[in-house]
Parts: sequence; C-alpha cells; structure tokens
Amino acid sequence: MRRIRILGNRLKSLLWRGKRESELDREIEIHVSQLVKQLLANGMDPTEARLEAKRQFGSIDVAKEECRDMRRVRFVEDLGQDVRHTIRSLAKSPGIALTVVSMIALAIGATTAVYSVVESVLLRPLPYPEPERLARIWQTSAKKFVRTGSDLMDPKAPVLFEWQNADTGFESLGAYVDSSFVLQANAGAEVIRGQEATSGVFEALGVLPVLGRRLAPADDAAGGSAVVVLSEGFWRNRLGGNDQVLGTQLVLGGRPHVVIGVMPARFNVQTSESQSLMLPGGPPQLWTPLSAEVRAGNRNALVIGRVRKGSTIAAATERLATVHAGIVESGLNGARDTGVKAKSLLDSAVGDVRATMWFLLVSVALVLVVATVNIANMLTALGLKRQREMAVRAALGASRSRLVRSVFVESALLAGVGGVGAIALAWGGLSVLLHLLPPTLPRLDSVAVSWGVLACGLGLTIATALLVGPLPALLAARTDPQDAMRSSGRSTTSGRTANRVRATLAVAEVALAFVLLTGAGLLGGSYWRLMSVERGFETEGLAAMWVNPTRDTYRNRDEFSETMRARLEQIPGVRATAMNHLPLSGLSAGANVYLDHNGEDKQINAILSIGQDNYFEVMGVPIITGRGFKPGDTRKGPRIAVVNQTLARKFWPDGNAIGQRFRTGDDPNAWVEVVGIAGDIRHKGLAAQIEPTIHLPATQADREINEWVLRFRGNPAQVLQRAKEVVAAVSPLPVSRTLILEEAIGLSVAIPRFRTYFIVGLAGLAALLALLGMYGVLAFSVAQRTREIGVRMALGAQAGEVVRAVIGSGMKLALVGAGIGLVAAWSGAGLFSAFLFDVGPRHLATYAGALAGVMVISCVAAYLPARRAAGVNPVSALKDE
Repeated sequence: MRRIRILGNRLKSLLWRGKRESELDREIEIHVSQLVKQLLANGMDPTEARLEAKRQFGSIDVAKEECRDMRRVRFVEDLGQDVRHTIRSLAKSPGIALTVVSMIALAIGATTAVYSVVESVLLRPLPYPEPERLARIWQTSAKKFVRTGSDLMDPKAPVLFEWQNADTGFESLGAYVDSSFVLQANAGAEVIRGQEATSGVFEALGVLPVLGRRLAPADDAAGGSAVVVLSEGFWRNRLGGNDQVLGTQLVLGGRPHVVIGVMPARFNVQTSESQSLMLPGGPPQLWTPLSAEVRAGNRNALVIGRVRKGSTIAAATERLATVHAGIVESGLNGARDTGVKAKSLLDSAVGDVRATMWFLLVSVALVLVVATVNIANMLTALGLKRQREMAVRAALGASRSRLVRSVFVESALLAGVGGVGAIALAWGGLSVLLHLLPPTLPRLDSVAVSWGVLACGLGLTIATALLVGPLPALLAARTDPQDAMRSSGRSTTSGRTANRVRATLAVAEVALAFVLLTGAGLLGGSYWRLMSVERGFETEGLAAMWVNPTRDTYRNRDEFSETMRARLEQIPGVRATAMNHLPLSGLSAGANVYLDHNGEDKQINAILSIGQDNYFEVMGVPIITGRGFKPGDTRKGPRIAVVNQTLARKFWPDGNAIGQRFRTGDDPNAWVEVVGIAGDIRHKGLAAQIEPTIHLPATQADREINEWVLRFRGNPAQVLQRAKEVVAAVSPLPVSRTLILEEAIGLSVAIPRFRTYFIVGLAGLAALLALLGMYGVLAFSVAQRTREIGVRMALGAQAGEVVRAVIGSGMKLALVGAGIGLVAAWSGAGLFSAFLFDVGPRHLATYAGALAGVMVISCVAAYLPARRAAGVNPVSALKDE
C-alpha cells in the first residue's frame, strides 16, 4: 500500500504540477511565517524579523529543488523541458526539421512496406494447423527433364496409392491435379478453374468446411459418386451464399455433381505452374474426386502429406524412400528408375522467389542506411550551428549530460515523428506496392500490414533514433564553452572534429550509393539483354486461346480443326493455326526419340511440337532448309518432321539433316523422315536454353492440340471477342482462356522486370541522398571557411583556384567513397549471379559506369558550394570577422 501511495503521489506531481507548486509555495510560506512569529515574540522589529526568518530558512529556490527531487519525477520534468526546448529550436529551422522527418518517413516507410511483403510471402506460416508438418512430395529421376530443366516430377496416382497402402512416415497423403470444368447453367456454359483431389488432401491440410463435409475416403473409390466441394468465394459470389446449397446439383462437363460442402477462403491449395496458362485465371473454385484418367496414371498429380507427430519431414521422407524403393523393384508403371524427394509445403509454395524477396529487402535496407547517414550528417551540421547556444547553456550551469540528453531528445523526437509518418506511408503505400508487384508472385493475396510489420516499423524508428542521436550528442558533449564563445569566423576544435565526422558520413553515403548503382547497372543490363533475346518467331500481333475438344470432336479432330480454322480466318485480318504447346509459355512435351545414327539407334530427349500445316507461316518461324508442313502430309502418307537448328547442329554437325530418320515410339518400323530445318524457338522462356525440338504435323500426330494462335491486325480485344463467338458456334465448349503474346512475354519476365525497376529506383534515390550529403558537407565547409577564403583572395588567389580547390575536396571524398564501394560491390558480386542473364557479376563496364555516375554526382554536388566560395568578397569577409 505504501508503494502504491508513493506512486500515486508521483503521478499527481506530474499531472497536477501547478497545484503541487502552489502547495509547495504555501508550505514554505508557512515555515517562514512561523519563524517570523517566533522572532516577533522575542521583540524583533517586523521588517527585520522577516528578513532574519528568510536568512535562517535559507535559499527558497534550493529548498524547492530539494523538494522536487524528493518527488522522484525530476527526470521526467527535465525531459519535458528538453522536448519543449527542442520544438522551439526546430521551429527556428523548419526546413531541416521537415527534411529530416520526410527522409525518415520515406526510408522507414519503404522498408516497412517491403518487409510486409517479405513477411507475408516468406515468413508468415501457411494458414493450416501445424503447417510445419506439411510437405510437398516429388519423384526424382536420374536425368533432368527437357520440359522443366529439373530432375523432379509429380507422381502419378497409382504410385500415390501404393504409398498410401504402405507404412510411411506420413500421417496422411493426398494428390490433386489442376483442371478446368465446364459449368453448364441457365446463362450458358462457362469454363471455371478447379481441382481433382483425393480425401487425403483435405485430411493433410486439416481445414474444416464452412458447410457440409470434405471429400471422404469413400469418394476416392473408382467410379464413386459425382460430388463436388465448393470454395467460399464461388459459394458466395455465384450462389449468393445460400445455406441450402448442400444437396443441390451442379452440371460439370455434362454430368450432375452433388454439392457436399463449402471450404473456407483460407483453403487455397497450391496450383501447378505448368498448367497455369491453359486454365482460367484465379484460384480453384471447386474440388471433385479424381477422374478415371488421373486414377489410371495418364496425368501427373501434385502430392502433399502431413508427417506424423514427433517426426520430421526429413525422417518421413527417408521412410517413404525405403517404401518407394520396393515399389520400383516391383516394376510399377510410373515408378521405374525414380526416387523420392520432399520439402516443406511453405518452401514449395514460395518457389524461387525467396532469394528475390531477401534481395529486395536488403536493397531497401541499404537505402535506409544511406538515409540514416544523411540524417546524421544534417543533425551534425545543425549541432555545429548551435554551438554558441550550447556554450551559453553550459556557462549558465547546464551539465554535459544535460546537453547530451537535449541533443539526443532532438534526434529521438525527429525519428519518432518520422516513424509515425513512416507507418502511415507503409500502411497507405502497400496497396500501391501490390499493384507494382508481379502477379506471378506467390501468396500475394495474403500480403497485409500485420502487427509484426508495425513492430518492424517501430523497431526501425528506435534504431534510427539510436543511430542518428549519438554523433550530435557526443559532439555537444565535447563543446568547450570558452572555445565556442570566441569569434564565429574560426573553426573550433569540436567544429573540426564535426567536419571530419561529416566527411566520413559523406564517404559512407557515396560508398553505399556506388554499391546500389552497380547493382542497378548489372540488373538493368541483364534485363535489357533478356528482352533482346531472339524469340524465334514474330510475337507482335499474336493472340492465343485455349479450346479443349470434347470426346466427339477429338475423334474427328482433323475435321474439327479445319472447320475451326476456316471459321476463325473469316474474321477480317486474322490467320489462325492450332498447336499443342504455345512457345515461351514454359509448357512443352518432351519425349524419348531414337535417331537412326549410322545404322544404330541413338536415344535422345527432345521437345515435340505439333502444329497444323500453316503453323510456320502463321507463327513467323523461318524454314532454313527444306520445307515445312503441307496439306498432303496425312496419316496415309509418309511420316515427316521438321527439326530445329539446335537439334540439327548437335546430331548432324555436317548439316545433312534432310532425309535423316528417327522414331518416337517402341515400334522399330515407325520411322519419321526429316524434311526441313526450322529456326530455333524458345519454348520454356526467354532465359531458358534452346532445346532440341521436333515439329510434327497435327494430321500425323495422335496428341491433342487445343491451343489456337491468331495473327491479327487491329484491336486484340475485339478480335478475341469475335474468336470466342466463332468457338461458341463451332464447339459446345467455351474458350477457357485467352492471352496476348506480348502480355504473356511481359508476364514471364514480370519478376526480373520488377526486380530491375525496383533496384534502379533505389539506386536513384541513394544517388540523390549522396548528392545532398556531399553538397551539405561542402556547403557547410565553405561557410565555415569564409574568412580563410577571403584572406586567400585578398592575397591574390583567383576565383578559378578557389573553385578547383572546393571541387577537388569533393572529388577526394568521392574517390575514397567509390573505392570503398568498389571493394564492397566486387566482394559481394556473387550475390547478383542468380539474378543475372548473359551478364557477369563483375562486368567491368558496369563498374566503370557506376564510378562515372558517382563522380558526376559528386561534381554536381560540389559545383554550387564552389561557386559560392568563388563569389566571396574579401572585404566583407574580413569586416564580418
């Protein structure tokens, strides 16, 4: 109770300070009055008695200070005085205060916004119970696949069923495939995105439905009932959130499916990037059991699992690998010569963007450091301008600790105000950043300002205060009152120290700016070379659309394709062709090919590209030698093919590819003759290597072609709308997706483009801050050396000499900073390697350009102070002194 009473009295002393002061005055007056009464009783004169009473009582001010110290709130009161004094001082220099606050707000705001993206994409756990137990599982091959460039492949359903029947380290295993479903309703048919899945997917993720139930093991059985689970978005947006939806039917692909449940919005199963272009945009809208095609192993499925409690993903994978080795020995189709690999579901969802996210965060953190250095530079200059004030305060009795604290309070106050602005900017600017981020970034829908992000902003604010406060505070502590009170024209010892400190800070800014400029140059050059890569076909004026044929149209696919093409080419200015995989989409079909090489079969792996007879003309792919396809290339005639230049050069270096033979199946008599060599096309993306490719005519291939390319003139939106109308008239199935080729290319390089633009913007900002820092150092140096410059000019120095001297000072600082930055950039060049295309991380021209940029910036920063120094009037300078 006593401590509570003491604490209460201290709070009253702070909150009702005026009242406490009045009470203190009354108490002192009572003591003095009692002494006066005693002296009057002894017969002393009233005037003399009052003077004697005050003498006996002692200094009233000292007594008041002692009483205030006994309240134990003196520190808080002094702190309040420092804050009020700081506000008054900054009001006299509003430009500096506003600049510092703005710089802090922008730097911390940008860093906090980028951290919010990193936290949401990389650090925030998946929205499932115990997400650390979730894993994505692949099969591994001894060779890398042509289509993906990786040794990983998604398993087939029969392999998964064998895993499920064995004792593995996983509590539950599930498989799913991305699919498109034709939803038939009163308004007509529509293609929507969904997934075929087993009940193990729902068991592994452990998310309960909003309504009804999830897929159950009974639904996994072959030929099971046609049921469907809806996403919450589909349920609310398409069905109005009707609670009576359970038991109703949706017609999917012509077959009624009974709605059995609705999953919450956070149930967002990872999709397959390899199928993303062929499917409608957006997340999956519904889930059905695996189709007979997937169950038979005709399609690869994504597999996820939940490890048993107390186990780890590594231990469970090791146990699964043992089980899989037995499956391989059994000779199961789809398991031959394969292994098993797994990693956390979060790592799988993040994919290859982890390095990019950390790279962006480190880059923006470097700009924050540059801004912090610049702020410390500005506050140091402000402290030098207030040296006389500090000297006066010290002469009046202020202790060094009090002076240091007042300067530190100034830094903390500026950082605090800037931090509040930074959090507001991060909160408001995050929506802008989301629009700038590439849409291919994973987990983008979960990006938001969380409490962790706000804590990051607060931590950066505190760190900024701790970084920018000590230098001005230490300089204030070293202020000699007598030295500072001397004539202002000469530099004091603390002033010279401060100048050295500010010059060091300017060097640090230049070094950091050099690093960022080098990174911007490397990424800029890499992106320019990436966009300059030869595509292999004419991309301008091309649009694509996906039309999945029905079973009836597939049986008569040649007739269907010709009808479709004829109707599409009736659209003014349009030429059309169909193929199996769109170039630059990342999609391709790889196959084992056996070349007739000197009378022996030579097995290779090549991409199989299938197209109609006008494929090369519509796509703009040149035929180098021989011929392309023609209408006479039918199933009844000799089987022919066109190979790309890469395959021809690799396996027939003498260039004699025409007339050579190969086969793609196990039939030793099913030979295909090469009739032409076509130019190379990039199938997997601009940055991918060109792979051996074999082009086959659609009229001789048994594979499905469902991608249509239109070469058009005019408005692409109008052309695609007309094309959809044609498809609706020819096919019972609607178009699942449309794409402009130039947009597709932009989408494929979205992350490198954003990375480049981001670092270029940061480098520009760092260069601007370095320019301001260098200008501040030289301008303040000129202002301090006004008398010296006046004396030199009075003794005959020319204006040009003064200009060269000031610019030379700036160039020396710039060279030192550039040298430090060069060492740092050269040492850390390996960090850029993963983000570069056709540019080395130690590209000398880029480093030379960064050096030239730094020197130009420094020269510009030094020019105005140099002009000011050259304009000094010697008479005025000496008179002022």
